[in-house]
Amino acid sequence: MTCRWEVSSAIFLSNTTIAFFTVNAAEPREKQAATNILFAPYHGTIFVTVQAQNTARQAKRHRHTTIHPQPKTPRIRPRAVIIMAIFPSKSQFLRLGVQPITPSPAHVSQDCVICKDPLALRPHITTSTPPSHPALRIESCGHTLGLECLSAWLNVSNTCPTCSRTLFQVHIPRITQEDIDVVIRSLGHRYGVDRIVSLLAQRIRKQDLEAVVMMQKNQEETRRDQFEMAEQDWLDNGDELDVGGDDDDDEEEEFDAHEAMGVDEDDEDKRVLE
Repeated sequence: MTCRWEVSSAIFLSNTTIAFFTVNAAEPREKQAATNILFAPYHGTIFVTVQAQNTARQAKRHRHTTIHPQPKTPRIRPRAVIIMAIFPSKSQFLRLGVQPITPSPAHVSQDCVICKDPLALRPHITTSTPPSHPALRIESCGHTLGLECLSAWLNVSNTCPTCSRTLFQVHIPRITQEDIDVVIRSLGHRYGVDRIVSLLAQRIRKQDLEAVVMMQKNQEETRRDQFEMAEQDWLDNGDELDVGGDDDDDEEEEFDAHEAMGVDEDDEDKRVLE
């Protein structure tokens, strides 16, 4: 009997998500007190999201201050502030994390790593020039890709296709109190409330653990990149200070990749809230 129940409970656990949405959630709740113990006080995913949102706001403030520099105060340019953000959503990444590349004779020819076609890095001089497509640079890692190719890639992944760096958070829907009540009403009479509560508690703890592991991974990746950036700046510039007033690159108009990629920012933000 025990082995048979373990197999049945494993099948139930794997299909829990389906059960959540196939049972009528409008029915009266049952056994609320028995399931309240499932909620832990810490939710790692929410913490990661808030931290990433704060980082994105800092990056946006840095953009604004570099457009209007203070000429009287020598400073070292904090480039790492912009490029180190792991954004809370795809829409935030497309707004703050990429920059278009204007074709220039100074650019070296390069193929897109996704489609292997030429990127539009140099001016189109003659009709015999191979066709190319607009290019974007990912600021966090500096890799260049075709606009259309990156748009398609981000529909199935949240990492850079060249270096696998995490670009933005992916939010997995959490188990709610309403979900727990629905499962208990539909399966409690068959498996027992206590057993269902135990299985759901394990699933919730696993979600929180995965969120904490992801947060630690992102923090370690950020620290490593900050160290490498600081070391490279020291080798390139030594002790030279960058005095405000010459930030020509920062005065370019901010690029919004949503329009170029056809992404609806409202829909993206709505999915983050869900």
